[in-house]
Amino acid sequence: MGADGIRRGRNPGKIRRLVLLLVAVFLAIGWLAPTVGAAIAPDPRFGVVAAHEAPWAAADLGVGWTLIPFRWDHIQPTGPADWNLPLSDEQLALEFALGRQVVGVLTGIPSWAADPVTGLPRGLETDPDNPENLWAVFVWTVVRQYAGRIDHWVVWEGPDRPENWPGSAADFAGLLRAAWTAARRANSHAVIHLGGVSHWPDVLQGNPPFVRRLLDALAADPHARAYGFYFDILTLDVYDQPESIYDLTVFYRRLLGEYGLQKKIWVETGRAVSEGGGEDGLLEEQAVFLLQALTLGIAGGVERIAVYRMVDGVGEAPYGLISTDGVPRPAFAACQVAATYLGGFRSARWEQRDDVSVVVVDRGPQVTTVAWARTPITQTLVLPAQTTRALLVNARGEAWIVHPDRGYYWLSLPGCVGEDICRVGGMPLLLVEENGERVAVSPSPSPTAPGVEPPPPPTATPRPTPTPIPAATFTLTPTPIPTAMASPAASPTPTPTPAAMPPATVPEPVSVLLAGALLGGLSIVGLAANRKPRRRKRKSP
Repeated sequence: MGADGIRRGRNPGKIRRLVLLLVAVFLAIGWLAPTVGAAIAPDPRFGVVAAHEAPWAAADLGVGWTLIPFRWDHIQPTGPADWNLPLSDEQLALEFALGRQVVGVLTGIPSWAADPVTGLPRGLETDPDNPENLWAVFVWTVVRQYAGRIDHWVVWEGPDRPENWPGSAADFAGLLRAAWTAARRANSHAVIHLGGVSHWPDVLQGNPPFVRRLLDALAADPHARAYGFYFDILTLDVYDQPESIYDLTVFYRRLLGEYGLQKKIWVETGRAVSEGGGEDGLLEEQAVFLLQALTLGIAGGVERIAVYRMVDGVGEAPYGLISTDGVPRPAFAACQVAATYLGGFRSARWEQRDDVSVVVVDRGPQVTTVAWARTPITQTLVLPAQTTRALLVNARGEAWIVHPDRGYYWLSLPGCVGEDICRVGGMPLLLVEENGERVAVSPSPSPTAPGVEPPPPPTATPRPTPTPIPAATFTLTPTPIPTAMASPAASPTPTPTPAAMPPATVPEPVSVLLAGALLGGLSIVGLAANRKPRRRKRKSP
């Protein structure tokens, strides 16, 4: 009778109000779960490289910042008269309109500006004010042009990789000093990152870490300490094994402390895929890697973390969240899940690291427990519950409302795929509950690193960089607590799949029709106090 009924005198306003009332009732009793794909409020701590290549898709990710390379050899390929910038003013304005901060990466040496003997930028040994210091002139010009729009600049990409930097750590100290001086003179608000350190090239060759050698070289400069060793933030490139993000963040925080430095740490991470299941892993493994990496990054106290990259690069391995033909990969959904259920976090702690990993993320009104197997064998994790229901989500964004069985949630965690030793664990599950703890959390000391130098991995790969396999057990202390933020405004679309449910749990399907009618996300309603941290686990037979 629908349209006829309205034409015959039914009040469409009353019908609309009735629908809204029903939705409000369902919200109040917790029948609806958040939806993925709706606009997610950007969290400035989650980012993606080259968001401008697919700006609207990046908005769906809920990321709040992006890295964009400013390669000197591409901007001025044949001489100082060239000026080919990597993005237009319109593209930059769109990034701002979509709520993303832009961070530039200064890297690359054009052949015309390289010393024919050393390969270093010509004039690097001169004062940054000297026009013969071609690198300083380039940095000053770029930073001045974008002052007030782009204030964060990463100096170099992979300076500890010989293919990226032709000189020594002492040579790089000169490059960093010139960049810091030129950038600050061009923009007094410029923030300089020491960037893209990957750690393993030196360790695998038995050398001290590049950052240690660089700091030793800078310590000989009588002005370095007054200027914070010529950088404000340390940026790490961590690929291949997600647990390295936690371990190396802890390690470098302590290394900086040896020189009396307290610097924020940002991370770039990613994993290439091969749809045929080649050596870079399966499509789903990329998604699993990124969800684990983002979780462990915030647990380790990383201030910001970015995924490499938005779309596959031309001539590169397929790292993109979106393929070259424009199709989102499973990793795209995994990043949406992270932004939705981890975004707005106040603190995170890695509570368990044996056969399973358990990370508890405090998000203010909600607490999200992320768990995955660290073995090829399926693991059963038993979590004590003091609630009547929770939301269970996997890396695909599939979600269920679940109820505890005799006071416990039972999670069946699939093992890692095709490995005797898991470099990347199995698919994580996220248990989202209402947080009973509403008081402010006091800051805690940084986590303890496993050793002065993390052990090398069993095998080395050129990229992603190899990472150590940790011991079976690991004692952790709580991590620093980031600034409190509001929770994102929306969350993943629930698509119930009964086969994926954990044992001894009866799924309560979420209404996709009603959830899709919501413009924003919602917290799970009606949950009791936050559960205790005590945990039991047992292997599945």
